[in-house]
Amino acid sequence: MEHSELIILAAGESSRMQRPKALLPFLDKGISFVECIVNTYLSAGIKKITIVTSEKLNYELNLLFPFGDIKIITNTKPQLERMYSVYLGIKEVSNDHYVYIQDCDNPFVPVEIIRELYKHKNEADYIVPMFNAKGGHPILLSPKIIKYIKALNQVVTEDTLKNHLRLFIRKNIPVNTNSIHANINTPELFQQNNLAHT
Repeated sequence: MEHSELIILAAGESSRMQRPKALLPFLDKGISFVECIVNTYLSAGIKKITIVTSEKLNYELNLLFPFGDIKIITNTKPQLERMYSVYLGIKEVSNDHYVYIQDCDNPFVPVEIIRELYKHKNEADYIVPMFNAKGGHPILLSPKIIKYIKALNQVVTEDTLKNHLRLFIRKNIPVNTNSIHANINTPELFQQNNLAHT
């Protein structure tokens, strides 16, 4: 998987969670959500990782990943929301690489799904895992989409990624776990999901 990269989105305000989701403790493993996600993708064979984060979290993430292997990018315009973070991350990746987009609030996606999406990379412009007829994350974007997003101007980035992807061919890949739907946004969901996966 040498021609693939990962972008982790971790620039949200985490207002409902009331603390940064990227730094939530993962199960009883002694690591955070974002560290778990990084470890999973490294295990899958992906070595180029970019984390897009907020000014608030930049310092702490640089402490977690001090050696330069993980690139930390700061979103200084959080009001532009998720698509702008995607845009900032994609500006850092290679034009000819496939790119996974992963939210920081789902550390439960297994290595097998990451690899399965990559197997189908040439079958469409972007690849989406599906469980019970519902799409989830991560998604895998082709170089065609990478070049398209790099060419966007800031006004266009105020739209959603979903709307931009409507211009491209999608491939759905059935998977056998609902972990692709995890979205840990509240303390209640954090407790339920962290217990459910122990």
